[in-house]
Amino acid sequence: MAEIFLTTGTSWTVPADWNNAVNTIETIAGGGEGGTNGRGGGGGGAYSKISNLTLTPGASITYQIGQGGTGGTPGGANGTDTWFNGVNLAASSVGAKAGLGGGDPTGGAGGAAASGIGDTKYSGGKGGDFAGSDTGGGGGAAGPNGNGVASTSIAGGAGDASSGGAGGAANTVGSPGTEWTTHGSGGGGGGGNGGAVGKAGGLYGAGGGGADVGATTAGDGGDGRNGKIRINYTDSSNFFALM
Repeated sequence: MAEIFLTTGTSWTVPADWNNAVNTIETIAGGGEGGTNGRGGGGGGAYSKISNLTLTPGASITYQIGQGGTGGTPGGANGTDTWFNGVNLAASSVGAKAGLGGGDPTGGAGGAAASGIGDTKYSGGKGGDFAGSDTGGGGGAAGPNGNGVASTSIAGGAGDASSGGAGGAANTVGSPGTEWTTHGSGGGGGGGNGGAVGKAGGLYGAGGGGADVGATTAGDGGDGRNGKIRINYTDSSNFFALM
């Protein structure tokens, strides 16, 4: 089996041994940034997958890696969508919707499965709301096992139905996902406490935690994390040798 991860760039060349009969392409969208000055956490990115996509060896495939929200003021910046084989999400073969930035006082919505393209789709976790003295944590990214977990407090939500990275506690960065050895769906960043800034979500696709009251500068909300694309296929020579 060949396994390829795309985390940068915009174009991928289909390999000569591509197998149209046995392949999967999985996408995780970017997470939203947490808000500033007592706002909510950012939403986690959604997940979409397609199986047995027909591609032509040697063809150049256009894709986009969703970026995590960062630098928003005063609310958190939205993440952006991830897609593969198209000029935008709607026109792609498979793609996932980004999480939104944290608002006042409501956390950002996770990327919606219904807005994605693919055979299997899950939603990102919602960012936590600002409530009393607690800022909201970031929502976890969705993954191959299910929806990202929503944040319901200052702690971030876990990624991939709790199979991905753990959400960060207060003032703590979310953990990266490891469903694919060193890759996967990240947990949301913890919210700021004691006047602190929000913390970033975990790789890949998690939302950032909201900043506490008094943290008012652009970017004080925790950064949302970038998404990614995973390509997995059985090379055609091995496939036909087994038949």
